Amino acid sequence: MILEPGTFRVSDYRKAIPTLVKLKCLLVAIAKGTIPHQKPHTFEPAVDAEHLRFDHRPPLEARPYDTAAGDFIPPQNDPAHLEALTDEQHDFRTFGRRPGAEITATTRGSDIGEAARIRNIKDSTAQHHAIMAAKAGLANNDMTAVLEGLAPAAKRQWPKRPFDTKGKRKFGP
Repeated sequence: MILEPGTFRVSDYRKAIPTLVKLKCLLVAIAKGTIPHQKPHTFEPAVDAEHLRFDHRPPLEARPYDTAAGDFIPPQNDPAHLEALTDEQHDFRTFGRRPGAEITATTRGSDIGEAARIRNIKDSTAQHHAIMAAKAGLANNDMTAVLEGLAPAAKRQWPKRPFDTKGKRKFGP
């Protein structure tokens, strides 16, 4: 059976990345030039191993899971779908945080931002279908649960201000 993205917790199915796969990803990143392999005119590495992260492309949240094979589609530890990145590059892709920034102004385009946007689209679509089914008289228990949170707020009447306690308004100075 194939589980669609967003219908399960990714952390329940996530596996550790083997060292050989990490090494392959690192060599590809150095060859592409996305990670500098050494500081200029020295033999010191430009990035320490503790400041490297491995990023899944596409993100695991956007991949379906095959329960029969026991892995995502495409497989989560496939070197062709993993990239070695520095901490700053990884944070920008995942959270939308620019290198050197203390806070994130927007998450649009980042992995978590896109996952939240897709969740919101699915929720609003489910609410729309529930409303349309309720209007057509086809509502079932699942749809009524969705509609419970959609009850309109009770309308309140504008508060009335009574006249002066003596019954007359004062005019002029």
